[in-house]
Amino acid sequence: MVLIAQLSTAPQSDPSGASDQDRVTAAEVLDYAEWRTCTLKATHKKARSAPDHEKVADMAMSACETKEGAYRSSLTALAQLYKLPDPADFAHRNGDEARAALRASMIKELK
Repeated sequence: MVLIAQLSTAPQSDPSGASDQDRVTAAEVLDYAEWRTCTLKATHKKARSAPDHEKVADMAMSACETKEGAYRSSLTALAQLYKLPDPADFAHRNGDEARAALRASMIKELK
């Protein structure tokens, strides 16, 4: 969590010496970290309003749809960088897997 906080408060400069691979990979990692942080915060906030863990997880995921969209976009950019045959499918599959893992993590956190 400390690393995520440091990354989010670090100055966002354009490192002209960084490769496309470095920039796209860093964006994907940061987008995932921001999405995960959002879901954790939303989980703790929503936990007070609903006793059902499944419902809390669903509400938290809904609250972070913008962050999820940014993460899925970064997955598409990553797939395009590596010239994968179907970037949209790559983003869809990996985004769905990450979503399921985050949701399971939230439910575990609540128990």
